[in-house]
Amino acid sequence: MQVNSSEDINIPKINSSAKYRKQENKFKNSTKQKNTKKIFPDSKHSESITSSDVRQGDLKYRKPGNYKSFKESLITRNNARVSSNEKFNSRKSTALIKSKTISFNEIPSWMKDNVYIRSGYRKPNQSFASCFSSLGYLHNEFINVWSHLAGVVLFIVLMFVTAIFVFPSIKTISIYDVLVTYIFLTGAVVCLLLSSIYHLFQCHSEQVANNFIKCDYIGIILLIIGSCVPAFFYAFYCHNFLKTLYISMMVIFGIITGIFVMTPKFSDSEWITIRASTFVLMALSGIIPFVHSLISFGLSYTYKALQIQYLTPMALFYIAGALIYGARIPERWFPGKFDIYFHSHQIFHFFVVFAAAFHYIGVINALHWTHKLAPICPAF
Repeated sequence: MQVNSSEDINIPKINSSAKYRKQENKFKNSTKQKNTKKIFPDSKHSESITSSDVRQGDLKYRKPGNYKSFKESLITRNNARVSSNEKFNSRKSTALIKSKTISFNEIPSWMKDNVYIRSGYRKPNQSFASCFSSLGYLHNEFINVWSHLAGVVLFIVLMFVTAIFVFPSIKTISIYDVLVTYIFLTGAVVCLLLSSIYHLFQCHSEQVANNFIKCDYIGIILLIIGSCVPAFFYAFYCHNFLKTLYISMMVIFGIITGIFVMTPKFSDSEWITIRASTFVLMALSGIIPFVHSLISFGLSYTYKALQIQYLTPMALFYIAGALIYGARIPERWFPGKFDIYFHSHQIFHFFVVFAAAFHYIGVINALHWTHKLAPICPAF
């Protein structure tokens, strides 16, 4: 059969009928609504949000729930991200600190002073610049350095305060009053400064550490002498021979102690108890003039002349600090837990500053009482 043209044949169209298109659109809309409800089942915005929107990476549609709860979830997520970043930075900072410090087992024998401090040691570097840079990061000497540097600043400020405000307020003040006051303040500054220098450069080398620790001991002796001079001066203010005798006695004790502490073995860790006891005994020798004044002049005069209400906490801080330092408390009880903060040497440092501050208040009050309120010099 021959076909003349395509017009003679009725070929059905491939396009879907209207009914089919209607069913297809209905099916698509139904699928679209189901996908939307899965994402935001309770949202009034569900008609305009589809799974394709989510797939496009729009963050605001990634969390199911209504808009309010979704906003809260975003805030929570952002806070969690910030917290995660902070933890990361903290871990990074800790790792940086650890990279600059070593453990007790890694340090040379000359640095092994406290077996209960297990970490946080600076690496021996033989560089003063490197030691000085350790002011800027945490290690087990960081608090020791800064606590006494702060004390240096404090007592230098007190020097100016005393010269500007205290001395001009006393009309009968003598050059000796100024001298004994500044002997104490200078002793405090020198002691705290030498202590800071030793702890800062202790990691340089064995020779430097040994030299600076002797300077540290000399500073302690100067502070003890400087503290006793104004106390003896005002306790025996009207008796030149006695105050000269006791001040000279304390200076001699200081020289003997200085010779003793300069011996090489005195710096060894095995001598820590003897070392602490030496300084305590030197300080306790000041009780002799106190008892003499008490017997000769009575409790009332001695209490006011020496300002016992300030000398008592001073003595307690010094003694407690020395005992804590000698006993290695609290790191003895919890080895490795107080490597950076609050080990015995740090407590001792803070107690020294507190004690010196109390003594300064006592000296200034003794100065005022002697020149303004003191009775006629008591007879011996």
